[in-house]
Amino acid sequence: DSTGSLKFSPRRIKLSAQPTASGSMAGTMVSEPVESLLAPVLAPAEEALPGDTALVVAAQEGLTFFNACSTTSWDEVVEPQREVRRPQRKQSELNLELSAWRLSRNPTEIVREPWAEEVRSNIQKCRAALGVLSSGSPASAKVQSLQELQDAADVASAYMWRLVRGRGGARVEWKHVEEREGFVLSQVASWVVHFACDRVVDAVHALDHAFIFGGPNPMLQPMVNVTVERLAVLPSARSKARRSFPSKMPELARVPELGQLVQRCSWRPRITPEDTPGLTGAHLGTLSDVELRKKLQQRKPLVIEGVTANWAAQEKWVHMGFWESLHPRLVPVEVAVQQTHEDIGLAEQVMDMKAFVMKFMEISAASPGIPARAAYLAKHPLFEQFPLLKEDFEKPRFVPGCEGVHAWIGTTGTTTRARFDVYDNLLVQVGGFKLVRMFPPSEGQFLYPRAGGEPCQASVSDVDVENPDLQKHPKFANASAVDVLLGPGDSVFVPCRWWCYTRNVTPSLSVGFKW
Repeated sequence: DSTGSLKFSPRRIKLSAQPTASGSMAGTMVSEPVESLLAPVLAPAEEALPGDTALVVAAQEGLTFFNACSTTSWDEVVEPQREVRRPQRKQSELNLELSAWRLSRNPTEIVREPWAEEVRSNIQKCRAALGVLSSGSPASAKVQSLQELQDAADVASAYMWRLVRGRGGARVEWKHVEEREGFVLSQVASWVVHFACDRVVDAVHALDHAFIFGGPNPMLQPMVNVTVERLAVLPSARSKARRSFPSKMPELARVPELGQLVQRCSWRPRITPEDTPGLTGAHLGTLSDVELRKKLQQRKPLVIEGVTANWAAQEKWVHMGFWESLHPRLVPVEVAVQQTHEDIGLAEQVMDMKAFVMKFMEISAASPGIPARAAYLAKHPLFEQFPLLKEDFEKPRFVPGCEGVHAWIGTTGTTTRARFDVYDNLLVQVGGFKLVRMFPPSEGQFLYPRAGGEPCQASVSDVDVENPDLQKHPKFANASAVDVLLGPGDSVFVPCRWWCYTRNVTPSLSVGFKW
């Protein structure tokens, strides 16, 4: 009808009437089942859903993703981008966990729980519907398949969300690759429906959920790209964020502990250009790559200045409004549910970047030295989720290779427990100030590594290293550490197997490289 616009919605569609020149409404609001309403319209005019529509584009991308999951080992795709959250296994064992939806699998290798059969059945329905939608099938058949895709995606997604919430939310530990694939595939199917129906925000949320909960970014990125293009044309609200990450030491005058902190740190930001912070460091502009690598080979912590000198991020990212502008994208944020010093009781939530900035970061920046409600976007592969951010920084030239780049954005007072990594790490401070406390590998005997659980737990200390309970951990009194206070532009090299603890002295923004 020339007076109305047609939009798909689950099971029913609406014909929205438009005002005439006289101001009256032409036509009426209609809400009928998709099949009965569209059948007489589409039967004589199959060109109503042409091959170049958003529906077909989305269906083709979705089908490509589904088909890739039949032939690709997710572990091979994901591991270069994500930290492994389970013990390493032999490649022969990983090969047994190829796509859970492959029809040739041995039935004993798949999840046998009651919910799994329902999810598996609906995932297969999604695949079949995508095949119709991406082909040259009649328009009436595509309308029916879109409805079938919506129904199947809803059922599969509902089962998987129930599983996720029962396993701890955004920190869910997938017990089987089939669980992870079931969730990701249900979100991709939902994306196809949302994108085709021009529900762009819902579409990008579905892809963000797929990425956050384990989907392989290289396969998701084509869908993200076409969705973000649509987001760009939507009207955007004016930024409400006015604060920035603290950038100078004098701004910390209201921080009660600053004086004591500066005195005990082996390194602190320079207050004046002539100031001598203490610990021997290095300036990127005064050393060659060969000289700097020789220093790194000494296997001791090293503060390196000037890493961000040519980074656009040093100017752009320090403003809270920049991060607010990433709305409506979703990120995983650890939020305090109870306040008991280091064991803050963090529960990871998936939230809009704007909500993270306005509810937590902006408030914390208003009083930069006073602990606020803890909220931490911690060790997240943000730059894989938002590839355009990679244009604002570069891998330091002295870093020989790179196994991962992560973002750390948090409020004042947020911490990471003392732990060691099997990689070398470079922590680069972009905005705000961060305390880094490091212990040599030989001090691990005093740090009470956590027992039980997965083997990776042995790399985490059970001690609150700033406020230790010496009755519970008496040997910690013998531990010696190196304290460093990083400011904007500073970075610290943490050799592998050195224990490292961090605390945000102010709202803080850091980038971590590991190799």
